[in-house]
Amino acid sequence: KKYGEASSKGGNTYMSIGLSWIKMGQYRNARYYLQKAFDIFKKTSEPNSVDFNRIYNNMGYLFRKTGAFEEAVDYGEKALEIKLLNYKASHPSVPKYYRNIGRALQEWGKYEEALPYFRKTAELSKIAYGGSHSTTAGSYGELGNILADLGRNGEALEQYNKSITILEKTLAPTHPYLVGGYFNIGRIYQDQEDYERALVYYEEVLKKFYQSEVPPTRQIAETQGQVASVLLLQGQADQALARCNKAIESLVAASGYQAQNEYDNPPLTAVQTELEFLNLLQTKSQCLEARYAQKAATADLEAALATSSLAIELVRSIQQSFASESSRQWISEKADEIFTLAIDQAYQLYEQSGDFSFAQKAYEFAAFSKASLLWQHLTEAQARQIARLPDEAAQKLQQLETDMQLARERWTESPNDDSRRQFRESRLAYLAADEQLEATHADYRRLKSASNQA
Repeated sequence: KKYGEASSKGGNTYMSIGLSWIKMGQYRNARYYLQKAFDIFKKTSEPNSVDFNRIYNNMGYLFRKTGAFEEAVDYGEKALEIKLLNYKASHPSVPKYYRNIGRALQEWGKYEEALPYFRKTAELSKIAYGGSHSTTAGSYGELGNILADLGRNGEALEQYNKSITILEKTLAPTHPYLVGGYFNIGRIYQDQEDYERALVYYEEVLKKFYQSEVPPTRQIAETQGQVASVLLLQGQADQALARCNKAIESLVAASGYQAQNEYDNPPLTAVQTELEFLNLLQTKSQCLEARYAQKAATADLEAALATSSLAIELVRSIQQSFASESSRQWISEKADEIFTLAIDQAYQLYEQSGDFSFAQKAYEFAAFSKASLLWQHLTEAQARQIARLPDEAAQKLQQLETDMQLARERWTESPNDDSRRQFRESRLAYLAADEQLEATHADYRRLKSASNQA
């Protein structure tokens, strides 16, 4: 109101409000205010002005946060074009424009296309800030990230080492950027299956975090979780489980929750950082299942299933409030992993105990996830067993299906009227038997329905 809607200052005010909404994750409100700013600038500002440079850049940022990556790249390119008309490439404000485009392409999964933008960011940062500046170090770290995404771990490691060499000289030993560099190197060694080196770096990360004036709870839990993952890969299920529980304890310390035993999990109400907790629940469940495989203690497998079930409950909660399109994609992938884990555990318990409630739970998980077919997680024989088909009926159906497949192959290899007739007859016989089982066994019908929907 102070500046009016017909002034550049008014447009910049709307833009600032829009940015505030982005930081709060309120993207619809952000879009409204940024569009208002854009409309004002079209009336008050030159096409190649700083106003348009900023609005294109901020709208690109909004599009990236909402998963509209093509638009994010398009607006980022427009912002960069205007920036280079007003500033030399060596200006300190230029590198971040290349970085923004690279980030959008990286989150889009277009790693090869993103790579040159991160290389340019690093090149220009070195020119603008010098080779010993922390900003330049940060650009090396981000270049390492995209190289790691491409699986070029040796090159990524080189960039990470360049980054921390600078940061060790310019930042405090416990600075998050430096510690993050150590964490990235640990991840590379973990990916390269050099687990001992990975553990050395993760332990260094934890040491630095605990030395911090205010130890970062979330990052400590994440690193403890990585240590647990490495120990699990080394076959040390007991140690991995202990680390995982330690990570969970640190994540919920403020709630006052105290576990009574190693199987216990905190209630979801005790957790503030849901995504980190979800990762830890998945890792803990894997640790318990691995220990069951080593020691055959049924209590371990039951606890694994209980932990997976809690993770599924958390997935359902998170899905109610996606922060961005990228988090939507992440949680969908994570949900599929956890449902697969839970289905396998439930079926193992069913096979071991004969308790049909575990088989039913496996079906319920698969039906709910809609991301994976039960038939993909259980063999055909197991699925029919869950549906409680009589042995004779199941064997008959399986034989008819085999006959149909053989007839199809004969028809494909020697297409003539006789082979076609045999295939048609065998198919009709299979469908008739299948229809009869659907009518008499409800579980079998529901299993088929779930698989057809997915």
